[in-house]
Amino acid sequence: MLGINNWKQSSFRLIAGVALFSALGLALSTLTAKADVVITAGADKKVKIWDPATGNELKSIVAHESAVNVIAVSPDGKLLATGGADKKVKIWNIEKGELVKEIAAHTEEVTALAFSPDGKMLASGGSDKKIKFWALPDGKADGSIDVAGKVVAITLVPANESLMIIAGLADGSMPILGKDGNAVFTLNTEHKGGLTAAGGNLKEMCVYSGGADGLLKYFSQSGQGEFEGGKHEGAVNAIATSSDSEKVLTGGADGKLIVWGANDHKKIATIETGLKSVKSVAISPDGKRIFTGGDKKVKVWENGKELVAQDCHEGMVNAILYVADKKKVEDKK
Repeated sequence: MLGINNWKQSSFRLIAGVALFSALGLALSTLTAKADVVITAGADKKVKIWDPATGNELKSIVAHESAVNVIAVSPDGKLLATGGADKKVKIWNIEKGELVKEIAAHTEEVTALAFSPDGKMLASGGSDKKIKFWALPDGKADGSIDVAGKVVAITLVPANESLMIIAGLADGSMPILGKDGNAVFTLNTEHKGGLTAAGGNLKEMCVYSGGADGLLKYFSQSGQGEFEGGKHEGAVNAIATSSDSEKVLTGGADGKLIVWGANDHKKIATIETGLKSVKSVAISPDGKRIFTGGDKKVKVWENGKELVAQDCHEGMVNAILYVADKKKVEDKK
């Protein structure tokens, strides 16, 4: 295993790509659609699309034969990929809510998804310790990699006219792999009980890991360590970074949402959400509203106060994505 001080800057930039193209169910302002929407996935087999301004349900899709574990949106905002406990990956037309492709992807449940930045490739990871690649738009199989543990997260980053794969594995490691499966570097996060969540911050050139030990850790060019001021009393289920890169949010199995400073790596606030477990977290591109998903509900927060508690699914809300209005993103740029 290589420590952070041994990394070359160019290779570390690949790790920092997590911030832009994460497959962790985090809300990323780089994802765009025709209008702001929030997409949720649940243990009730359904995927739902919501208007974040009104809370109105726009679409409800029975997506899988069992729980929907993970979701990902293509860079152009047109396609939604879903991965389920039924071992399948499905690709949907978001606007029409129609199934485009169904793939018998893994021999165990699907636990991670990621689109390539150009939208031409989809990667899936599973409890079967495999990462598989699917060429788009036809969903044809395009390779497979064996890894050391259950895949918690994957990210695809362009490198020298090819793709590098950043994987977060349940055994606590985060390897950077070529599409041929050869490891360039491997980071050992050293979480007791294993890695349970991952995220990144492109501005700070930093990658974050959350573990079964309740700790949030950071790894950057300038150093590495644990965030200070507290921890979750249970596993870290989700990590999100604000679009201004100033704050990091974590949701835990203890039902808490913790807000951390991205610069000083210290706790800012702890919010008791009233959920048994915070399984998923998203943040609006303007940073004003935070969305937490747990047992049946999505709760919306602003300035630490609960604005809305909405019944969304019959079971755990496993993933939330905030997809921003394409025109707003272009105007901001």
